[in-house]
Amino acid sequence: RRHPPREHDPLIRGSPTCRSKTPSARCRRPPPCATLVAEDRGKAGSAWRCAQGPRERVPVSASPEPGLSGLGFTVLLAEDDEPVRHLVQRILERLGLRVIPTADGEAALAAATAHDGAIDLLLTDVAMPGLIGPQLARRFSELYPGAPVLFMSGHPDDALRDEGVLEPGAPFLRKPFDPQALALRVRELLEAS
Repeated sequence: RRHPPREHDPLIRGSPTCRSKTPSARCRRPPPCATLVAEDRGKAGSAWRCAQGPRERVPVSASPEPGLSGLGFTVLLAEDDEPVRHLVQRILERLGLRVIPTADGEAALAAATAHDGAIDLLLTDVAMPGLIGPQLARRFSELYPGAPVLFMSGHPDDALRDEGVLEPGAPFLRKPFDPQALALRVRELLEAS
């Protein structure tokens, strides 16, 4: 029996075809890509996919957009999917933002309450266990009036609005997204606030 080359084994760490939904002993990171995109698949978890060719690489120090460093912005990040949370945190930190990462709505609310300084933006997943994104946003806005909220989800925003989950006009970013799209939305919201 012939086996495929090991560099294309979907369970070998670093393989361009590695599509691990959760970290495992054999595949602990997303595939090497020019742009890594976290794909939310609802209750099935998330997976990584390449937005561009699988062999291209971007240096770790590369920034997707000009930074916002030096402006002292802090972002509260609420995302229950750990690989997505880490990816988004890295993107935001590359922009020069301080990030408070949390795994769910309750943890985000506790972090917002305990935080000493200003929180300039809430970036939250819509669907999380317990306190969902829109509920978190309402409570966050009581603590930090005027701070913008950016929702993200793998579900289409029009479906979420039709179901009454999201308010019309609420800032929204659909997963999967690339670092540039996230950077642009965050920059727009921070500059407008």
